Amino acid sequence: MLVLSTAALTFFLAIAYALSQLRERGLGPADSVQLVLYFVPAMLVFAMPISALLTTTLVYGRLSADNELTACRASGVSMSSLLWPALAVGLLIGCTNFVLFDRVIPWAKESAARVGTDHIERIFFNRMQTKKSFEYKAQGFYIYAKHTEGQMLYGVVARYMNPNGQRFEAKAPAAYVRFFPAEATTEVREVPRPESGKPPRHLTREEVASAPGCWDARVVNRGRAMVQFFDVYATDESNERSMLDSPTIWEVLMETQVLKPEQLTLSQLNRRLGNARDTFEYKNAVALGAGPEALDQTEKSLRAATVAEMQSRYASMASCVLLVGLGAALGTMFRHGHILTAFAVSMGPGLFAIFAVLLGVHMVKAAPAQAHSLIWVMWLGNAVVAVLDVILVGRLLRQ
Repeated sequence: MLVLSTAALTFFLAIAYALSQLRERGLGPADSVQLVLYFVPAMLVFAMPISALLTTTLVYGRLSADNELTACRASGVSMSSLLWPALAVGLLIGCTNFVLFDRVIPWAKESAARVGTDHIERIFFNRMQTKKSFEYKAQGFYIYAKHTEGQMLYGVVARYMNPNGQRFEAKAPAAYVRFFPAEATTEVREVPRPESGKPPRHLTREEVASAPGCWDARVVNRGRAMVQFFDVYATDESNERSMLDSPTIWEVLMETQVLKPEQLTLSQLNRRLGNARDTFEYKNAVALGAGPEALDQTEKSLRAATVAEMQSRYASMASCVLLVGLGAALGTMFRHGHILTAFAVSMGPGLFAIFAVLLGVHMVKAAPAQAHSLIWVMWLGNAVVAVLDVILVGRLLRQ
């Protein structure tokens, strides 16, 4: 019962969580299945406590309804001995959650972030067909098109930066887009202009930038994108408009991937908490010339996000033991073995404990300056469940 309910709830949550990513990245069947599987460990930590709560409520409710508990106690078996199996299950699930949080989930989330992102061309054209625009924030490149057909864009507006750092906004009736992977040859050929006899030019690829020296970030080379405009009007920062013939712009698709708190192990979280200034986000703020107040705010935000992630993991692990104990007590007292009754009785405390953790994480991240004073919100659900455990289990032991 525990395995079946956990599996069903986990895959339901994983598929629901992955739906937005599937559409955003335009993934095929194989990548879609892979992405869902990577989301399974993260959903498992939510599904296991709820499934264990439901299972213990149902099992102890069935035993109580069939007078099996009464028979055991008449045979000299104490109530504390009958509750020990539930506690053991809770401890086992808590230890499993610890391993998932510390080892499996960081790896799975980092792997999930890479699924489909190597196929930048597919993501681009899927975005253009569904949302009509694409933005590559790492390079400050944005393009919009009213209509997309194959590799041709029509009714195009693009914002980009030339090699001298000057920003341009270009408008053209049509544009041709082509992508070249990072391992492509050094020389590529421009597409000839439609209805034009001009010969194509040769362009040389730029060298790949090196990765930053930060333990929590890396630079990934996605290749290069070529956008050839036809009959384009380009406007620079001074709003001077000039008529260009068929210009071609190149974008080196370099992306900095920064590890998020949920992608870090506990040892890495402790490192980030102890020295937030050693992270990429802080060093990047320094490189961009942020002032003392902005740097202080960045450091507080980094620490708050780290504290929120660590405390949410601890609270989730503790809730496993507390919810299983509560399920056993509720099942014994209500004496109903029907699954719907067990579900109705157990869902309230379980959902409240999870909601408190999620709410606490949101509040801590929203108010970095009061991070430590808001940690109690994450533990509020566990505190309520613990009080119920003490009251209900204590009453059972006194009977």
